[in-house]
Amino acid sequence: MDDSERRLVEDYIIKRLTAKNWRFVEAKNLKRDNLGEPLLILDLIEAIKRVNKDVRLTEGDINRVLSELKLAPANREGANGF
Repeated sequence: MDDSERRLVEDYIIKRLTAKNWRFVEAKNLKRDNLGEPLLILDLIEAIKRVNKDVRLTEGDINRVLSELKLAPANREGANGF
């Protein structure tokens, strides 16, 4: 797929998702240290704490969740593990 075709597909997907109230963030505005890391670690940690605000989570608990997510296979089997 060439760049113009990829851009057309990307624009179409962005348009469809934003119409469903998803928020699009340009890659340069993401809190990401490493482009090779698919997870937005800082955002994910904030979300884990927010969702579990009534639970006392240690740094070890959060690191365990991050490790499980990072090591989960990127297929249906990995998704079923959660």
